[in-house]
Amino acid sequence: MICLEPSGVSSEAYLPAQQAPPSPQARVPRADEHPRRSCGAEVTPGQGPGPPFGLIDRVRERDAFVRLRRDGVRVRTDPLWCSFVLDPDLAPPQVAFAIGRAVGSAVSRNRLRRRLRVVLAHSDVPPGLFLIGARVPACEHTFAEIELTVASLLDKVQRHQHLVQ
Repeated sequence: MICLEPSGVSSEAYLPAQQAPPSPQARVPRADEHPRRSCGAEVTPGQGPGPPFGLIDRVRERDAFVRLRRDGVRVRTDPLWCSFVLDPDLAPPQVAFAIGRAVGSAVSRNRLRRRLRVVLAHSDVPPGLFLIGARVPACEHTFAEIELTVASLLDKVQRHQHLVQ
């Protein structure tokens, strides 16, 4: 490495090319070891398909949104509302979310959207198109309160389905 001093004279710094001798390896004290315990759990692999989880899809096409706007039935509970079109040909159900800026910050809106997605994935959602929206107090609700609200929404959807049939 060459350094220029203010007087214009160069000076070189000495950097050794040899590496330092290796240090002794760190050792775990005997009291913290588990000599009789295996490293991994011995579990037999499961047979068959796993449990149904996440059986909802996203609304991706413009035609689906047009259909929701034209033919959708709207139900609401305290902080949530749902516009839906029941269609047995759409399995798994397709879900979209309408959570505006008035509901909260981007972080709280995304948290609410993730919570709704998890609750819907574990719920009995009939096949069809769903647009779920939220009003201002929705971000202040706990996960358990959101579960109850979504259950109430889906109950209203089921009641409407039985009225139509």
